[in-house]
Amino acid sequence: MKSPLDRPIFRYGGVAFITCSMLLLQLFLTRVFTVLFHSSFAFLAISIAFLGLGSAGVFAYLFPWLFPPAHASRRLPVVALVYSVVLGVAFWVLVTLDSAIVAHHTGAAGPLKL
Repeated sequence: MKSPLDRPIFRYGGVAFITCSMLLLQLFLTRVFTVLFHSSFAFLAISIAFLGLGSAGVFAYLFPWLFPPAHASRRLPVVALVYSVVLGVAFWVLVTLDSAIVAHHTGAAGPLKL
Protein backbone atom coordinates (compact mmCIF):
# COMPACT_ATOMS: atom_id res chain seq x y z
CA MET A 1 0.00 0.00 0.00
CA LYS A 2 1.36 3.38 -0.98
CA SER A 3 1.71 6.16 1.51
CA PRO A 4 0.07 9.52 0.74
CA LEU A 5 3.52 11.05 1.16
CA ASP A 6 4.77 8.93 -1.76
CA ARG A 7 3.12 11.21 -4.30
CA PRO A 8 5.45 12.97 -6.74
CA ILE A 9 4.44 16.44 -5.54
CA PHE A 10 5.97 15.74 -2.11
CA ARG A 11 9.10 14.26 -3.66
CA TYR A 12 9.59 17.27 -5.95
CA GLY A 13 8.81 19.63 -3.09
CA GLY A 14 11.48 17.97 -0.95
CA VAL A 15 14.05 18.23 -3.72
CA ALA A 16 13.10 21.89 -4.19
CA PHE A 17 13.61 22.63 -0.46
CA ILE A 18 16.98 20.86 -0.44
CA THR A 19 18.07 22.79 -3.53
CA CYS A 20 16.94 26.05 -1.94
CA SER A 21 18.88 25.26 1.22
CA MET A 22 22.01 24.56 -0.85
CA LEU A 23 21.68 27.92 -2.59
CA LEU A 24 21.17 29.70 0.72
CA LEU A 25 24.19 27.89 2.14
CA GLN A 26 26.30 29.10 -0.76
CA LEU A 27 25.10 32.65 -0.20
CA PHE A 28 25.95 32.35 3.50
CA LEU A 29 29.41 30.91 2.78
CA THR A 30 30.08 33.67 0.27
CA ARG A 31 29.35 36.25 2.97
CA VAL A 32 31.48 34.41 5.54
CA PHE A 33 34.40 34.02 3.14
CA THR A 34 34.16 37.72 2.29
CA VAL A 35 34.59 38.62 5.96
CA LEU A 36 37.22 36.02 6.81
CA PHE A 37 39.34 35.93 3.66
CA HIS A 38 38.59 39.35 2.16
CA SER A 39 36.76 39.72 -1.11
CA SER A 40 39.35 37.94 -3.26
CA PHE A 41 38.28 34.50 -1.99
CA ALA A 42 34.57 35.23 -1.59
CA PHE A 43 33.49 33.21 -4.59
CA LEU A 44 35.48 30.18 -3.51
CA ALA A 45 32.29 28.85 -1.91
CA ILE A 46 30.39 29.00 -5.19
CA SER A 47 33.25 27.32 -7.05
CA ILE A 48 33.37 24.53 -4.48
CA ALA A 49 29.62 24.05 -4.75
CA PHE A 50 29.70 23.79 -8.53
CA LEU A 51 32.60 21.34 -8.29
CA GLY A 52 30.63 19.19 -5.86
CA LEU A 53 27.41 19.29 -7.84
CA GLY A 54 29.23 18.58 -11.10
CA SER A 55 31.23 15.69 -9.69
CA ALA A 56 28.07 14.18 -8.19
CA GLY A 57 26.38 14.39 -11.58
CA VAL A 58 29.33 12.71 -13.29
CA PHE A 59 29.35 9.99 -10.62
CA ALA A 60 25.63 9.34 -11.12
CA TYR A 61 26.15 9.21 -14.89
CA LEU A 62 29.08 6.80 -14.68
CA PHE A 63 27.43 4.46 -12.15
CA PRO A 64 23.70 4.46 -12.97
CA TRP A 65 23.10 1.06 -11.39
CA LEU A 66 23.78 2.62 -7.97
CA PHE A 67 20.84 5.02 -8.42
CA PRO A 68 17.85 3.06 -9.73
CA PRO A 69 14.67 5.17 -10.03
CA ALA A 70 12.67 2.50 -8.18
CA HIS A 71 14.59 3.21 -4.96
CA ALA A 72 14.46 7.01 -5.19
CA SER A 73 11.38 7.41 -2.99
CA ARG A 74 13.08 5.46 -0.18
CA ARG A 75 16.52 7.04 -0.51
CA LEU A 76 15.52 10.71 -0.75
CA PRO A 77 14.35 11.08 2.87
CA VAL A 78 17.50 9.37 4.15
CA VAL A 79 19.74 11.57 2.01
CA ALA A 80 17.85 14.68 3.13
CA LEU A 81 18.27 13.70 6.79
CA VAL A 82 21.98 13.03 6.35
CA TYR A 83 22.34 16.36 4.52
CA SER A 84 20.67 18.26 7.35
CA VAL A 85 22.86 16.60 10.01
CA VAL A 86 26.05 17.23 8.03
CA LEU A 87 25.00 20.83 7.45
CA GLY A 88 24.50 21.35 11.19
CA VAL A 89 27.84 19.75 12.05
CA ALA A 90 29.65 21.77 9.38
CA PHE A 91 28.13 25.00 10.73
CA TRP A 92 29.22 24.06 14.26
CA VAL A 93 32.77 23.31 13.05
CA LEU A 94 32.93 26.62 11.17
CA VAL A 95 31.80 28.60 14.22
CA THR A 96 34.14 26.69 16.55
CA LEU A 97 37.16 27.17 14.31
CA ASP A 98 36.35 30.83 13.79
CA SER A 99 36.05 31.49 17.51
CA ALA A 100 39.27 29.54 18.14
CA ILE A 101 41.13 31.61 15.55
CA VAL A 102 39.80 34.85 17.05
CA ALA A 103 40.73 33.64 20.53
CA HIS A 104 44.21 32.71 19.34
CA HIS A 105 44.80 36.16 17.85
CA THR A 106 43.37 38.05 20.85
CA GLY A 107 44.88 35.82 23.54
CA ALA A 108 41.49 34.95 25.07
CA ALA A 109 40.54 31.39 25.94
CA GLY A 110 38.50 29.82 23.16
CA PRO A 111 36.61 26.54 22.84
CA LEU A 112 39.42 25.00 20.77
CA LYS A 113 43.16 25.42 21.18
CA LEU A 114 45.14 25.64 17.95
